[in-house]
Amino acid sequence: MAGNQVDKTKDLHAKACRVLGPEYIFQCAREWFFGYEKKELEELVTSVDGTLQEQALSDVDVVVAKDVLAPKYDWACRIVGKPLLMSSWLRQCAREHRQISHDLQKVLPLAGLTICPFGIVFDNSYRIQRVALRNQAAYNGDLTKECSHLIVLLLEGRKYQVAKDMGLMVVSQNWF
Repeated sequence: MAGNQVDKTKDLHAKACRVLGPEYIFQCAREWFFGYEKKELEELVTSVDGTLQEQALSDVDVVVAKDVLAPKYDWACRIVGKPLLMSSWLRQCAREHRQISHDLQKVLPLAGLTICPFGIVFDNSYRIQRVALRNQAAYNGDLTKECSHLIVLLLEGRKYQVAKDMGLMVVSQNWF
């Protein structure tokens, strides 16, 4: 390992940062990221002298995921007290050569979802839109193939039946 990399590693350890091996991060990349993102993630992990492991283990400090639809998201959520972070956290750690705060880099609860309302009054629909966008979800007034969740007032109607036939998650407006 080059002297500069050794210094970075020592600095991270001195700050009580846990360093993960390339094998573990590469495994995460294979399961959670695609194409260019995988390559970039591998390079970022290597640049911060991270560690990858072949399987998902509960003794990690952080989990990096693209959104809530990523495979193993449920697994990551079950790791009590482990932050689930966006890949931008890893980019910023690499850029600053230190572990940064998790607060602004957490995967928000609706990240990656596309939400469509149906049969909901305007004020509630507008509130749902604001909450969706604030929590990294896309909002679409039209039911399309890209939608992941239909939010309904009543379990009836054409949009409801189409969403069921498409296999979409149908949830009550109280879900918000």
